[in-house]
Amino acid sequence: MSQYKSILNQLGSEQFFSDPYPVYAQLRAYEKPFWLPHRQPTNCAGLYLISRYDDVARFLSADNSISKNIEAVRPPGFQSVFDKHMLHRDGADHRRLRSLAAPYFSRIYTAGLEQIVVRVVTRLLDQIPQGQGDIDFVETIAERVPLAVIADMLGIPDEDLVRIRRWSLVFSEAFDSLLSESLTLASQAQALGEYLSYVEGLLGSATDSTLIADMKLAHKRGELSFEELVAMLGFLLFAGHETTISLIGSVMLSVLKSEAWQGLRCNADLVDVAIEETLRFESPEQRTSFRLTQSEVQLCNYSIEEGAQVSLILGSANRDELHFQQAGRFLLTRSRNPHLAFGRGLHTCLGNNLARMEARVVLRTLLDRYPSVSLLYPASTANWRRNSFFRQLKALPITLC
Repeated sequence: MSQYKSILNQLGSEQFFSDPYPVYAQLRAYEKPFWLPHRQPTNCAGLYLISRYDDVARFLSADNSISKNIEAVRPPGFQSVFDKHMLHRDGADHRRLRSLAAPYFSRIYTAGLEQIVVRVVTRLLDQIPQGQGDIDFVETIAERVPLAVIADMLGIPDEDLVRIRRWSLVFSEAFDSLLSESLTLASQAQALGEYLSYVEGLLGSATDSTLIADMKLAHKRGELSFEELVAMLGFLLFAGHETTISLIGSVMLSVLKSEAWQGLRCNADLVDVAIEETLRFESPEQRTSFRLTQSEVQLCNYSIEEGAQVSLILGSANRDELHFQQAGRFLLTRSRNPHLAFGRGLHTCLGNNLARMEARVVLRTLLDRYPSVSLLYPASTANWRRNSFFRQLKALPITLC
């Protein structure tokens, strides 16, 4: 079997979803960017996987030679309102849409949300029956905190969060080139229709001092179209919780797996170090969304043609041994950590301050409240979702003492 076929067979296997890092190492050692055929609804029959740190960083910073405009390659009948949000736009359109949402994700605004997050985490912990030490951390905390926070920002009723989460899981699976099949894509189309109808409904009930209300005013001022308004709100609702769920679950697993709980209780400064190391070690977004080359791109001795779709594997770049000593280990002693978990350049993740703050509040609240927390099952049996975009735990049974 050729090296190419060997890697292709491993991609999408159960072992890969449980532990993708050995395959990433093979991709970094592969002589050229790896071609992955896919069935996504675009004119591209596949995409190139970019896996080395230097190459990933170069693509992230190549704002002029790389396009995010997915509409340019959508075949007839596959265009969607959801394609009109800022992540899939270039140049002035991207800057315009991003600037409308940016104030809600600034450091200052995020700092003002911290007490809300504290109250959410405290309420969730108080709801655990007295004497019950064993919980599923993902179901009890990691999923609920980001959903509650983004719902507060947008002014969404708590009773809607269950179906929002259900829609999000359908989207994250259907976006995945390794999972997308006819049935999955059909489920995505149905869920996306329901989701966008729901978002349109929110516009009629938006209250003052919410992100939705401000975006509606921007629409009235002519700063974005109605389709862009719906797309932006749908995107922010999805992106505002999906990767943060991943981060909160992974930081808890990483800390407990490395037996660092007591060390963090003795040194609160290590909490931020643990979060940054988790962002590198178990990058919440394992690979980036759509990118299209605007001209030929030269990588070492290999060129990628103009008009090719590429996907950057952040989870591989952040384990690149050429940039991180002991890259395969979770280390709280790591002093230099230039990870790419939130990207770089114009499309740097808008919610990075919010995600970090939520993870920090969760971890510090638990450290203050529980002298000891331990895994109920060996870390090697961690239950990961089958997804190559998001590194996310399906469950994490722990004991609170």
